[in-house]
Amino acid sequence: MIEIHQAIFGQGRDQGHSLLKASKEINNLAGQIFGSTDVIDRPNIGTLSSPIIRGFIVKDHYLFIKSFTDPSGRPGRVFSHALILKVRDYLELKDISDLRRLFLDEIDKSFSPDVIEYENNPAVIQNSPSPKERYATAGLIDHVDYQNVIAWTNENEYWNWIGRIWSNLPKPVREKTQIGNAFNSRHYSGDHLFLLLIPDEMNSNWSKDKYCIIDNQKFKIITDKLENYILGIPDNIENIKKLLSDFEPKISEIDDLKVFAQFSDLYEEIDNNPNYLDLLRFSAIVSAFNSDIKSAVKAKKKLLDALSKSVENISAKDFYYLQGQNWIGFDEDYLKSSLVSAISRWLHEKLYDLKNTEIVIKALVSSQKNIWYDSVNEFIRASLKNWKPVYSKEIWKWINCDNDVIPKIFSIIPEEAEKDLVKSLPDLSTDEGNIIIDLAEQKLWMTLYGILAVKQYKPIEAFSKILAVKSFNIDEQVLKAMSDQISSKDFISCACDLDDIRMTAIAVDKIKNKPALKQKQLLQNSGWQKILIRSIDEGLDVWEGINNPKAQLYQIMDLLIQGEVFEDDLLNEIAKTGNSSLKDHPQREAIWPFLPAICKSQFIASTLVDCLLNADSINLQINDLEQPLLSGLKSSQMINEITGIQGISIDTKLELIPYFNSFSEHDAILLIQQNIFTKSTSEKIASLISKSSWRNLVQYIFGVRKNRPDLDPILKKCAHLLSFWDRLFLTGNGFDPKIISKDEVWEVLVLKVTELYPEGPNQHGLWERSGGHKSDLYVYGSARQIWQNAISHIKNGGNPKAKNLLKCMIEDFSHDESLKQLKQLI
Repeated sequence: MIEIHQAIFGQGRDQGHSLLKASKEINNLAGQIFGSTDVIDRPNIGTLSSPIIRGFIVKDHYLFIKSFTDPSGRPGRVFSHALILKVRDYLELKDISDLRRLFLDEIDKSFSPDVIEYENNPAVIQNSPSPKERYATAGLIDHVDYQNVIAWTNENEYWNWIGRIWSNLPKPVREKTQIGNAFNSRHYSGDHLFLLLIPDEMNSNWSKDKYCIIDNQKFKIITDKLENYILGIPDNIENIKKLLSDFEPKISEIDDLKVFAQFSDLYEEIDNNPNYLDLLRFSAIVSAFNSDIKSAVKAKKKLLDALSKSVENISAKDFYYLQGQNWIGFDEDYLKSSLVSAISRWLHEKLYDLKNTEIVIKALVSSQKNIWYDSVNEFIRASLKNWKPVYSKEIWKWINCDNDVIPKIFSIIPEEAEKDLVKSLPDLSTDEGNIIIDLAEQKLWMTLYGILAVKQYKPIEAFSKILAVKSFNIDEQVLKAMSDQISSKDFISCACDLDDIRMTAIAVDKIKNKPALKQKQLLQNSGWQKILIRSIDEGLDVWEGINNPKAQLYQIMDLLIQGEVFEDDLLNEIAKTGNSSLKDHPQREAIWPFLPAICKSQFIASTLVDCLLNADSINLQINDLEQPLLSGLKSSQMINEITGIQGISIDTKLELIPYFNSFSEHDAILLIQQNIFTKSTSEKIASLISKSSWRNLVQYIFGVRKNRPDLDPILKKCAHLLSFWDRLFLTGNGFDPKIISKDEVWEVLVLKVTELYPEGPNQHGLWERSGGHKSDLYVYGSARQIWQNAISHIKNGGNPKAKNLLKCMIEDFSHDESLKQLKQLI
């Protein structure tokens, strides 16, 4: 029996919708939910033409409501009779449609609600499902495609369908399902499932493209087993029922039921060697829908047995698919005795020689933990534990395929593997070599470490690295094995640089065998300098490995001042580096006479640039620089370099111009191109440009003025170096018209009229159209002479006026912008 409470709602004393009466036990609850018993979703006319029924969950209770239009109340008021159940009781209902018989047939405000003890019986439906019911059920299965809305227009058929499917809907689905009458589609959206009854006359307001609408049209039916199951039809659904019964899946959505039911045929044939991949997919679905290890134990074991049997003959490609399974909900012990055993047998048969590189790499590089990875990794560990020399070649193949396997391999291979790995050592990439060197150091495999280091790096780097290993007292035999990989000369160079007693001993042995190898190796002597030059020739930076190049450079300069001899080539290479500035050397002025000519200019250039970069911050006065630096400024190469360096301020650059041996218009163009000018710096450079009459530079500035507004002050100061037409253009773009003289305007006007009217002022009647008289014109001479006299006549105040003349010319030549500009200037 299920306990159902009742309540009636309608117009209260305040004229609003409120609780009228309720079962005694739920008075408080009924008072809280009265708003939900009003009708929000109504027909367009605002009132109900007949009673409606709705069902939904509110405040942990299920409300099944019948609402009437209340003619005794204010317009639009309704009277509602509500059946109220706890949600847990609602979810146990076998036929919710049967509750309709508990509703009042008509409005009865004298009704005294009481508790109903309801006998929960299944729906009794004699007839077979109609095509409409099948169509609605198919829509229910694909409800996502219909915005979760299934809407009927026939009341009897609707409730018959609700009664038929209700007990077969999963409880989590029923918990999110709203049923009953509806009018406006805008009220029904979201994650809930809406099984609705809509008026037939409002059918057009519910889009069939958007919702599943079951109206009076004929429906084409395709019978489906899941459809039969939901409709409660016994035909061909036993395997679905058994599937759901045996595996007890946690179904929360119709889609979940749809996904799970697709494996019903597979489960029915599980004893007849079904497809391996299908079983694997089914296993994943079982994990997803039943994660309880104590649930469906027998069915899960049966599934594992079938899958384990199918593993025996699968390909390596199919074997990969096992890696994606998590086996949640399956008994771990049974997994080990069935599937893990089957995987182990497959590995021993297919991977006995460790030659399936893809599987090995996949297992080694992954950090995942599951049956597949654990089984393959355990097999690899067991195989490598029983080491065979042939494994070393396979290991190098794995490393060659994927660097990420290196750490894992070195963590599991045994100590005796080192000598075999050394023997089969192939050419490795830089990245591979670096990783293995680090790991060999951790395992204290110094022979592999040393020989690989020699192959990977230059000799000096290789020996530096192995001597830096603090966790192991390097055996002299390891260093000897490394030295055998390179020439005696290279080894002696390394020994001189590293000053290691063991390497010194080996170097002495080599020198004894070949006296020509003996050389002085002191820092200040020529032998050391030649070693350093050799390293430079081979591509090493002068200062590589030196922590403080500046201090080392200054030390060399001090030695030079003290009279020590240094190779010119070495000093020249030092000068070419980025650390050749002597700006802060305490005896900078004393250095210059000691530097050889081959590199002196480069040291001067580097020092000079360094000084100029900080000129503003230290208030450097150019005249304070020593003479060698001032002389360096006269180099054309220095001019180009300084003008292009962004770190040197434009003020400093302008200050340097007088010191340059020559500063050409070309240099000035480069300066303009590579620097931004302020108002003050613009005035300085403008003065120089004007004084030097650098017309090409001014023409360049005129060409880039749109993108370089900082150059406008320069252009204004130097506009006189531009052609008349460029200046005329500027006057039309905001520049002072005074940059063009009146005489220039009259001269250009003569040129324009002669150009456009070569036959003279009477051509096209221009003179008279402009307001002039023919009698004022000369009749003899060339057209140009006549024009010159005519313009002189205008200039002296005669008619036509110049503006009128230009106005008529513009009418004749409207495309000529220069005429319009001339008219503005006249």
